[in-house]
Amino acid sequence: MSLTDINIIPLDRFNYTGLRDLRNQTEIRSWFLDSSFVVEDQQTIWYSEYERDPSQFAWVALNGCKRVIGSVSLYELDGVNQTATFGRLMASRSPARPRGLGRYLGAFAIDFAMQLGLSHLKLEVLQDNL
Repeated sequence: MSLTDINIIPLDRFNYTGLRDLRNQTEIRSWFLDSSFVVEDQQTIWYSEYERDPSQFAWVALNGCKRVIGSVSLYELDGVNQTATFGRLMASRSPARPRGLGRYLGAFAIDFAMQLGLSHLKLEVLQDNL
């Protein structure tokens, strides 16, 4: 599989459970500030809040089988100050994922931010995740 086989689409009600499955993988959730396991009810509440929040954009990367293998988000969008927070970048650790998926998703979000006219992105990185 190559990066050209990946489809990046907005997060929606049809794929948010796949996002939870990805987020709950031990090797991914260990990098989050809150590394607890997310249960279905928590994800449903989070998604409902996401849908109502115009300051958030989230995308998932789907493989050819339409399985979620990555994600990236822009949130805390502030049009007045032209800023947003970049984050929730996740890439499956599966050997079947294409090499460079995280970089590809990051570039996608940065390009989107530029199209919105944003001038600054904020990012928080854990020291061990450099």
